[in-house]
Amino acid sequence: MVRNKQGEEVISEARVFCLEAVQPGDVLEYGGREWPVIAVSETPGLDGKLLYREVAV
Repeated sequence: MVRNKQGEEVISEARVFCLEAVQPGDVLEYGGREWPVIAVSETPGLDGKLLYREVAV
């Protein structure tokens, strides 16, 4: 369960880890299917720079 842009709790079907600047409302395409981005969290490394983004779709 994750919170969407409206603050509602919704079920995420999958998680994607990436470096690209994605945001809620974007759509990822994989395997001939479109996956709407529900939520994005950023994980910094020890140096404070972006290590990866965790994307709930």
